[in-house]
Amino acid sequence: YVAAAAADGSMSLLEWRRGGVSVASASAASPLRCCACDGSLMIAGSEAGQLFMWSLAQLTGQQAAGAAAAASVEGEAGQVSQALGSGLMAGPDGLYPPVSCPSRAAVNGVGVAVGATAGGAGCCSVLAAMDDGLLVLFSN
Repeated sequence: YVAAAAADGSMSLLEWRRGGVSVASASAASPLRCCACDGSLMIAGSEAGQLFMWSLAQLTGQQAAGAAAAASVEGEAGQVSQALGSGLMAGPDGLYPPVSCPSRAAVNGVGVAVGATAGGAGCCSVLAAMDDGLLVLFSN
């Protein structure tokens, strides 16, 4: 997949193996400047200093069947909630509530990693580079 963010607030997930066909899209409340995707979580930074996040499994509708898939999606949600704020849960469409960075400057770059530590515990890290030079790290 390739993630694309636009100044009109739209974000698309494109399937590059099918000629760039849009497989999912969402819209944010403010113009977007950057985006990143780690295979399970897509994130975009806005001009208003906010981070917008989407669960790829929910956004694409490609949740695998069975208890393992449900545990995977619930595990991702728990990791994101721990890293970015308690009670932060994705809606039925896969969208998480926007998260404001400490600086209200525009977000110029983002990075995201959702995975497991060497001990097997789930982890989520989100890095935001702000227009005023501040680097913000959310991690659990």
